Amino acid sequence: MKPTLLKISTILISIFIFSCNSPKENQEEAVKNVLSLTYPEFSATPTPEEFKEKIAPIIDVINDEVSDLIPVEKKIILTNEKSETPVTVWFANDSKPVKIKMGVADNSGAFTKSFEYYFIDGKVFFVDAKATKYIFRNDYLKFWLDENYTINTIKEADFNAKEKNIIQNVFLMISEAVVNLEVKNIEDDKSNNDLHGKWQSLDDASSVIVFEENRKIEIYNDKEIANSIYIRSNKCQNKSNVTNEKETNKYISVEQDDLCFYILKLDETYLELNHLSTGNTLRFKRIK
Repeated sequence: MKPTLLKISTILISIFIFSCNSPKENQEEAVKNVLSLTYPEFSATPTPEEFKEKIAPIIDVINDEVSDLIPVEKKIILTNEKSETPVTVWFANDSKPVKIKMGVADNSGAFTKSFEYYFIDGKVFFVDAKATKYIFRNDYLKFWLDENYTINTIKEADFNAKEKNIIQNVFLMISEAVVNLEVKNIEDDKSNNDLHGKWQSLDDASSVIVFEENRKIEIYNDKEIANSIYIRSNKCQNKSNVTNEKETNKYISVEQDDLCFYILKLDETYLELNHLSTGNTLRFKRIK
């Protein structure tokens, strides 16, 4: 006997309901997966194949889970550098770093490439710098590899200098990002639900801004033109706008773009923001 259309629909709905986790459940599962990772043991004379075989599954787990973890974006002046470098750090719930993506500038100065750092239990484990790769354990550099995962023969002084440089930069990137994470966690507890939603400009109907959990998305003529992490707090978090802590949750900071807005008005229908760098007032109406 063939199943009826009603029975088929019921089955499909049931599958959909039970296969869709909430964002919180996804995050909890991601945290559990990345924090369960353990350091691989290598033989006395590991081959490129052994390195690849033991490293790849760890990297795959981390890369599969980062979309459900907490990202923090910063611009940081790294050791021995003069200009700022864009950095994204993903954290587990307990503030342990899981992955870092660090921008790398090309000859024109544009950040078109990146190095990636992977962590086990909050400590750097593997650094993929494309042409070279580094394996750490307990903050000590164990292997310096070429792009084919072959061990490089490096002078002890250069080996130790590279270890020190990487650990210093990892510490700097994490320290800077943790400050933002702490601010974000405090403000999330206060709930930003009144800000969340879609807002259309009263001065230009083609311009729409969307505030999500920690994302500020700009849309123009139905096309996304910007997508940034924002922090709502008691003062500006970017470098250009210095403010005193006066009013709870009145400031919206977008550090990667060095922007800060002061909330002049926010209710169920209208949003007014003062762009602190220009002094302009931006007016919006909530839409569905």
